Order: sequence, then structure tokens, then C-alpha cells
Amino acid sequence: MTQEPIIFPDNAPLDKYDYLIIHAFATPPSMTEVDALWVDRLHRRKGWSGCGYHAIITRSGELQHVPAGHRTRPYHRTGAHVGGCGAGWNERCIGISMAGGVKEDGRTPEDNFTPQQYITLERYVSAALAHFDIPMRNVIGHRDLIKMTNAAPKACPCFSVRTWIEGAVNDEYRSDYTPTPAAEKDRDRVLRVNKTYVVRKGDTLWGISNALGVPLKTLKKNNSSIDHDLIHEGQRLRIRH
Repeated sequence: MTQEPIIFPDNAPLDKYDYLIIHAFATPPSMTEVDALWVDRLHRRKGWSGCGYHAIITRSGELQHVPAGHRTRPYHRTGAHVGGCGAGWNERCIGISMAGGVKEDGRTPEDNFTPQQYITLERYVSAALAHFDIPMRNVIGHRDLIKMTNAAPKACPCFSVRTWIEGAVNDEYRSDYTPTPAAEKDRDRVLRVNKTYVVRKGDTLWGISNALGVPLKTLKKNNSSIDHDLIHEGQRLRIRH
């Protein structure tokens, strides 16, 4: 794959964005047709004005965005990818999404992105940070922003962006990197938001909410029959329906 420089258009605002949010489409690996045109059609069927992401990375590792002639959200226009996190976030965030992110069952989160996708993601992040002067600490996953804003939980982008950023420095995500079975099992355990949670010694409802990225009000609503101030070890809480 030709490593052409990533260039942003002249009208891309230099002071509009201070965050870069990484997403996954939550599509299985077998869906190789997922690209900018596919996403644009999907988002239009939802009633949007078009693709909500500024950039897309296909399974083959191709970067698709407006400068390359693809139907994504222009950089001078506000994206539509983190609206559930509250007013104002779309205006300040660049959104890039990668094809993949769930197993073939179509619902179980899985880091199944290709080495080519990670290579392209690293190149894009480096170029975007330099162009828009975004600090590295503000490159986060959708689920990280969800946790910051107490929005409805999602596993997106189905991998730890912070681990990826730190690991890339140590060549963890080279094209020949393969995670161990133990690492894959632990990763899936962390990514999945189970329907129930068994209270451990020392747990508080606020602590569980913070750890799982589930809004406190959602926890209270889903467990309205219990005393929220007196949860105890071994008690089973409903996290989601």
C-alpha cells in the first residue's frame, strides 16, 4: 500500500477541534464492503445529512476522507458522531471510524482490526495532531468520552486507545504483532458491558458507575427496588436491559 502523505484541505479550520475521537463501525470482519459510501448511505437512511465521520479506515487499511475524494464529513463542517455525549462535543471533535469491531455474531465487541488499519490509524493521528494542534492526551476512544460525560455505555471502538497509543511506541502494534490468548481474553472481558454485576467488597454504586462507564442514574433506575446506599457484597445489580 502506497504511503502517500496525509494532507488536509486548505479550508480545514486550525482552531475548531481540540479532541480526536476514534470509533468502530461494530461490523464483523466478513463485511469487507464497509467504506465511506456505505456509511454515507447508512447515515442518510437515519435522516442525517450524510456520513457523520470526518474519516474512515477500511478493512484493507485505506484512509477515506474528503481530500481523497470520498463522501465523508468535510473538515470545515461539524461531525455527527458523539451527539449522545452532550451538547458541544461534536463541534470540538474530529471523528474517525474503522471497519470492524465485533465478532461474526454481529454484537460481541472484539478487537479484530487488521494490521493495515492500525498502521493507517497511526499515520492519520500523527498528521491530524500536527495539523490541528491537538494534544496527544486528547486522542481518545468513543467509550472514553462516554465515560467522561456519563453517556449511555458502548464498547466503541472495541479496543483501548490509550493502550494502543502507549503500545505503538513499543512496537506492540507492528504488522507482525499477535496478542496472546490470555491478552485477548482479558481484552474481551474489559470491553464487554455485561447485563449484571456482582457487588464486591468495598464497592459503591458511584464506583461501579465510574468503572463500567454506566451513568449513575441508569444504575439507580435499573435497580429501583434496592437501597442504593446499602449495597452489599454478593448482591447482583442489573447494568443494562
